[in-house]
Amino acid sequence: MHPEEIGEPLGVADPRLLGGFTVRGRLAGHAAGAVYSGRDPHGGPVVLVALAPAAASDPAVRDRFAAATAALGDRVLEAPPQGPPTWAALSREGGEGGAGGSHGLREATALLDAAGLTAGEARPGSGPGFVPHWSPSPDGSGPWSGDAPPAGAVPPPAGRAPPPSALKLTAIVTPVAGLVIVLVVLGAWIGWQVLSPARPAGPSTTPPPTTHAAPSGPPSAAPSKGSGPRGGKGPVAGPRYGEGEDTYHADLEGMPFDFDLPGGWGCLRSDKKPFDTRWVCIDEGGTFPPSGSGAGGFVAVEPCAAPCGDGERATLRTRFTLDEEDWRRIDATTMYAEIEGELPNRKGERQVRVAMSRVFGSVPGGGPGTAVAVQLTGPEEQRETMQKLINEIHDRTS
Repeated sequence: MHPEEIGEPLGVADPRLLGGFTVRGRLAGHAAGAVYSGRDPHGGPVVLVALAPAAASDPAVRDRFAAATAALGDRVLEAPPQGPPTWAALSREGGEGGAGGSHGLREATALLDAAGLTAGEARPGSGPGFVPHWSPSPDGSGPWSGDAPPAGAVPPPAGRAPPPSALKLTAIVTPVAGLVIVLVVLGAWIGWQVLSPARPAGPSTTPPPTTHAAPSGPPSAAPSKGSGPRGGKGPVAGPRYGEGEDTYHADLEGMPFDFDLPGGWGCLRSDKKPFDTRWVCIDEGGTFPPSGSGAGGFVAVEPCAAPCGDGERATLRTRFTLDEEDWRRIDATTMYAEIEGELPNRKGERQVRVAMSRVFGSVPGGGPGTAVAVQLTGPEEQRETMQKLINEIHDRTS
């Protein structure tokens, strides 16, 4: 693949993996999603097209995308029937433009036109301008840039069914009742930021499984001053929680360890394969996805053959929204990554992403047979808070 065919560099919010396909660069932005260059599992070049989370929350958009994808026949290499995210992989060979032309870009853009009713012939006729409720700009013309819709985005018109992703999330650990308010926005963000390489076996009309709620009873998070190590430099990056720092103790269902959250944070369960157990934890005092304040991400675990080998651990790292070169080794069982960048559709607003991939023994005396994955994103002023949580989880799994 020639350099000019890769497209623009990926932003901090763009996916790095769609199913088994590696995302290489951004070829085009669109009101309904984005088009990317990529590689198939064998290294061959492909074009990847993905709906934006807000657009994909509309069942009619998803149906039009599926119909347009089916019409392309064998040009489509893969188009999972279930999401989020909603995407398709197209062959670069044999499409409009040939080997020296668009290489599938026209077909990919046409899919987004059909899904979003943004092509000229697909728009309603004369009358007021047509702006979908999920449009990233007031006039419906601006391309989606890879970021989830900010809190405060225009909601769907009255009477429209809520996005399925919003119905799949159940609040479990919440010291502040306001967590419920962010669920609708967070549902779309989860689908885009945390991408699973698992592929469905074939077409299915069964809706995605709902997440599992913890048994009813008192909240599982209670105020705590913390029982883990306190003060000083952490074992991974940045500081630990300080002595007397406000934290909340989290004993989460399905997790083989408990840990302390920063004060004001809460967690909700949202299992997504390939992770065996996954919780999404956020700063309830800020906006999420982050917009000037707030931070959050996922804490997940899954078993691996003890001891987890280098190959298994490398595969685990592909499940983060990061590149392999972003990682650095901390110790024999821990890798850490930290990147930062400007969000494409929020000029001047920079975000930091920190992550830890670690293996540990969850059975006394056993080898490292459990992997823990932590990925958090937030503004620069939340960097140390996110690092404290990573250090806390490292300490609790040591």
